[in-house]
Amino acid sequence: MRDGGRYLAVASMGGAPKHPLWYLNLLADPEVTIQDKGEVHHLIARTATPAEKEELWPVAVAEWPDYENYQLRTERDIPLVICEYPS
Repeated sequence: MRDGGRYLAVASMGGAPKHPLWYLNLLADPEVTIQDKGEVHHLIARTATPAEKEELWPVAVAEWPDYENYQLRTERDIPLVICEYPS
């Protein structure tokens, strides 16, 4: 989902006990390309800090309310990924 000049992604995998493979791939190589309609963005992905997640989790849940249910289904902390333009 778009959040100002960046994008957010939630590595929920429906509340599965393990992280989705795409999230593990981002940890290994954080360079991502996101296409949003006709726009292509070359960004750097990183896991939100706990403070950032606390602030941004409501943004994600507003976009897809089931994220809250997914977090309740699993013991793992579902990562929230911030994708930003390189500085």
